[in-house]
Amino acid sequence: MARKALAKADTPDVQDTLGYVLYRMRRFDQAQPHFESAYKANFRDPEFLFHMGLNESKLGQKDRARELLEKALTSGDLSPEERSEAHKVLG
Repeated sequence: MARKALAKADTPDVQDTLGYVLYRMRRFDQAQPHFESAYKANFRDPEFLFHMGLNESKLGQKDRARELLEKALTSGDLSPEERSEAHKVLG
């Protein structure tokens, strides 16, 4: 279903959604191109940065994950649950 949505609306927010669905399915390598596509389109929504940061962490890209998660945290727009998870990943 998400792939059908992507075909209809290839926008950064749809790329983020599909990437996050794949992340939640533990398909980190498959999620990465969707996050990269949104990032290359200059999408910088805090929740997107959070999602991409989580995925980068799972791929072992600790420095990149830290950069993205810190940007997401400084925005002040994450939910308390997201903030908590970001802090856990950051250590």
